[in-house]
Amino acid sequence: MKKGLMRGIAWINWVTLFLLIVGAVTGVACGGPAPEAATPSPTSLPTEVASATPSPSPLPMEMPSPTHIPTPTTSLGKLAYVQGGDIWVKTLPDGESQRLTTDGRNREPRWSPSGEWLAFRKDEQVWLMRADGSTVWPLNEGTTISAFAWVPMDDRLAYVTGTGELWTVNADGTGSATLVPQTFPEHGPGRVCRIAWGPDGRWIAYEWVEQPPGQPPTYQGLWKVSADGKERVELYTGGSAEVGGPLLIGWTGDGRFLLLQDDMRSASLLADGSPLYALPADGGTLVQLTEAVLAYSDFVVPEPTRTGRVAVVAGGGRGAWTNKVLHVILASTGEKTPLTSLDLAASSPAWSPDGQRIAYVAMPDRGDEFLAGGEPARQGLMERCLWVIDLQGKPQAQQLTDDPAYRDERPLWAVDGSYILFARLDVEDRASLWLIPAEGGDARQVVDELTPLPGPAPGWFGYYGHVEWEGLFDWWRGPAGQQVQPEATTVAPTPTPTTPTFAGWKTYSNPAFNVTLEYPANWQHMPEYGERYGGADGFFEVSPAFSPELTVDEACELQANHKLKPYGSQPQVERLQVQGQEACLIWPSDDQVKDMEGQAALIVRYPEPVQIMGDVYGYFILWADKNHIREIGKKLRFVAPSQAQS
Repeated sequence: MKKGLMRGIAWINWVTLFLLIVGAVTGVACGGPAPEAATPSPTSLPTEVASATPSPSPLPMEMPSPTHIPTPTTSLGKLAYVQGGDIWVKTLPDGESQRLTTDGRNREPRWSPSGEWLAFRKDEQVWLMRADGSTVWPLNEGTTISAFAWVPMDDRLAYVTGTGELWTVNADGTGSATLVPQTFPEHGPGRVCRIAWGPDGRWIAYEWVEQPPGQPPTYQGLWKVSADGKERVELYTGGSAEVGGPLLIGWTGDGRFLLLQDDMRSASLLADGSPLYALPADGGTLVQLTEAVLAYSDFVVPEPTRTGRVAVVAGGGRGAWTNKVLHVILASTGEKTPLTSLDLAASSPAWSPDGQRIAYVAMPDRGDEFLAGGEPARQGLMERCLWVIDLQGKPQAQQLTDDPAYRDERPLWAVDGSYILFARLDVEDRASLWLIPAEGGDARQVVDELTPLPGPAPGWFGYYGHVEWEGLFDWWRGPAGQQVQPEATTVAPTPTPTTPTFAGWKTYSNPAFNVTLEYPANWQHMPEYGERYGGADGFFEVSPAFSPELTVDEACELQANHKLKPYGSQPQVERLQVQGQEACLIWPSDDQVKDMEGQAALIVRYPEPVQIMGDVYGYFILWADKNHIREIGKKLRFVAPSQAQS
């Protein structure tokens, strides 16, 4: 890097972390305690509810332009949905609906990765059927199936038998294999409960429970088994002080972590939320992501672009209409950024395919006034509308719908990010599906009725304001390879395609700056640039900066848009927290000057201002190349002056 340019921007490039937004004990233990009946009775909330992290400020609210957006001219994939208790399919947006079953006993349709097959429940059995209805056959000879899931990239299904064994089979019925029997050498008799495929289909995680009849579980743990069944690995044993009974949620998009909750050994306690954790996929120490989240599949949603970010609706209390704040949390560290304010109750986040935006539904937070149900609760839930938030730079939220005749639910993105499919309940409790342009515009109905059996829709109250829409429809959006991008190369900030590995680390401490961090052991001090260390593969530099009177947004704006344009013409600024402190990560645009060597910046507010040679600073800046800033930022710590030894 040229000295002049470096010196010109040196004291505006200061660091501080990278991280991205990001019943009874004797009851059956599989999948956690069964939820209580969803009767809208006047049950009070717990006296203590985990508080959600407040948003730094209310997000801007914009209504969509009334300009009509034309109907898409290309196919948006295929819907499978339940109407009158039967499975129907339809090509979006304007295909003819086709009825595939006729007995009114069906639900929970699930597309295979190719879109050529459907798995669905008929009563408590699971059947497989070609998408045109030409071939239909019952799984496991029509016996009870407790769980099933398609391999991410293959038309092969994993399922759990009524006796608790884990099997796989091809969609056409060939190649049946046992992955986990009732008894295997590592353990005595037990059963598999919840299952979740890793994103690359090489491993499937599962809950393993050993429980004598009528007794509490003697063992609860999380395991993974290879797709060929040849290797089984125990990842976590329940009963610790942290998690009594691990409740499997899924995997992060990068496959590095499993997401799990504490089942609380009680349906009543679990109904009010439990802590959410990330567990390294090879085993290791749990990382707590949030104190309380409800155990719903659409409240914990990993980013699809193979990163460790997770969208989480955090907040305790069973009412979905209160204390529900949307966050993005980094699984590796637990660093989280709130995206919605405390005056809104958010639900059902959904990542865009490129990871740059999140669609969700939200309504005004109504406290606990709806626990008794009744007409006030119905009308309050009708205020739930569809939103999209752009995570690039300072997050900006846009409200896409505002129709008092409908309550909006469960958004999903088209594979190209152009449209959002979502469910609706009208004032007469009728459920339907709609499409809307992701940039805003007119919504259009694509399915006029969703009914699990002949008769009423799912029910407006659901389970204290939450409806399980997964049992009513599924959207095949294209071949599996198109639905998940291999790398988040278009997201800013984002890691480079390869993550650096280091042979070792050294510790950097600066008592004047009140910080310590770690950096690759092969890097050397570069005294000509002040507090800068580097080698052939990268560098870092640190400094205090900015008045404590500045807000974090002002400090980040000054750094990102410095007149010398050290981060190019269109740098991206991402808000986050580091060690509980406000922070931002500045990611350079593609036109950054080559001499800057891919420099990015992390700015973190000091817990307390520091004074150096008579000047008082409120922020710490870490500059580093894009390949290393995340790993270095993870190891940043603020310390008292006596603890930071040179």
